[in-house]
Amino acid sequence: MADPDVGRLEAALTELNRQPSLGAFGEVVLGLERSAYIILGKLHRDGPQSIGQLADAFGLDQSTVNRQTAAMVRSGLLERIADPDGGMARKFVATAHGAERFTEHRDWRTEALGRVLSGWSREELGAFAALLERFTGELDDHRRCPPG
Repeated sequence: MADPDVGRLEAALTELNRQPSLGAFGEVVLGLERSAYIILGKLHRDGPQSIGQLADAFGLDQSTVNRQTAAMVRSGLLERIADPDGGMARKFVATAHGAERFTEHRDWRTEALGRVLSGWSREELGAFAALLERFTGELDDHRRCPPG
């Protein structure tokens, strides 16, 4: 028999997926697609990345990431550069415009999330953030190395 708390989590995650996301609202308000926001966030956190690195990080085919990054280059959000470490693969970095759009979108999402969580105590916010970071890290680990 499944753990009832795991069942509660599954139900809560299902409900979360049903809700319009902050990203969807931001896409309408700020005009930055979800995939662009996610790629810009990865580059913001980790610096220049190749197609292969981005595909591995997101668990996507390189062809999918190639289409997404090509659209972002055309729209002026990304540019390709030589590998700063001297490798053969070219890497992507955010343009000044892309970095500005990412920051604008992230700030909008943070403010919107702050309004949703305004009734939570500092302790509740800290605990939730820590547990959610742990959960998303373990989801990523599981995706990369499934048990069995």
